[in-house]
Amino acid sequence: MSNLKVASIQVATLCCLPGVIDAHHARFEYDESRLVEVQGSVTSVFWRNPHVRFTLSSVGENGHEELWELEGGSVNTLQRQGIDSDIVGVGNHIKVLGLVSRRDQRALMPVYLTLASGRNVVMVIGRARDFGLIEESTEPALAAVDDEKIELAVRQASRIFRVWTVTHRSGGTSNLPLTEPALAAKQAWDQPTNDRALRCEPPGMPENMLSPYPIEFVDNGTEITLRLEEWDGLRTIHMGSSIEAEDRPHTLMGYSVGRWEGNTLIVETTKLNSPYFDDFGTPQSAASRITERFTMSEDASRLDWEATVIDPETFTEPVSPRNMHWAWVPGEEIKPYNCTVPDEA
Repeated sequence: MSNLKVASIQVATLCCLPGVIDAHHARFEYDESRLVEVQGSVTSVFWRNPHVRFTLSSVGENGHEELWELEGGSVNTLQRQGIDSDIVGVGNHIKVLGLVSRRDQRALMPVYLTLASGRNVVMVIGRARDFGLIEESTEPALAAVDDEKIELAVRQASRIFRVWTVTHRSGGTSNLPLTEPALAAKQAWDQPTNDRALRCEPPGMPENMLSPYPIEFVDNGTEITLRLEEWDGLRTIHMGSSIEAEDRPHTLMGYSVGRWEGNTLIVETTKLNSPYFDDFGTPQSAASRITERFTMSEDASRLDWEATVIDPETFTEPVSPRNMHWAWVPGEEIKPYNCTVPDEA
């Protein structure tokens, strides 16, 4: 199956970090070395953020029923790929090619579906390409937007104040220079039980900036509102204010002050009470101080983000999260996220 090229497939029209499931929200760790095929009847569907889930009743080799749990991408990502909730319903018979969980041998990340009608649906473009299920040239429409329309829209837009779509992430620190207490706290962290995202509890700074979803800057005069699609997040950046504001409360987003240096927006954030630096259980203290640089390209079509974090209780030296890179795609919008855990649905 790994060499199969499929002609009649549904591919992305536009998505964020194509082919990447939001691993920081997934409950399972998946074996990416092979695809597993399962077919059967859909017994339940959960079509909400942070992850679409459905269960499949299959007949095992011993003739007994096996229930499989399928955990896909977010509603927002699938919608941008042209995939809506009507793709599967209870009672539908489907065939699934997916990555099996390392923690639960009856759990899959669906990569490629074949519906009863014979229609093929690509759920994760990058993985489908990796296994030869679609052509290497298959790309989302991000790369096919008309150049003349982009040039016109760039001239009409106002500097940084627009919606930006993630193209890729780069850099980052794989071996963080942790203090001994921070290392002990990180080693004690257990993803299935401690990951706040699985309870629809939003992260704070700087983790929220590493999202694969679009962001938008809104000019409010003396303040800039930064809208984050994931978690329906909002940040306020105070322009020209003093960062030393003792009366400000500690919050997940902290207190942010910005200034311009040419095409670069520099933002300093303090007053944080976000307990984690990242989605791997690295702790973060109230003493954390974050400096961000949002730099636009000369033609205003690209936005790059880098940050430096100083937290003496967690790190023995300054560290930098992964760098983010966005492109401007005219017409893109911030979608509601509306995260819901299954028990609340």
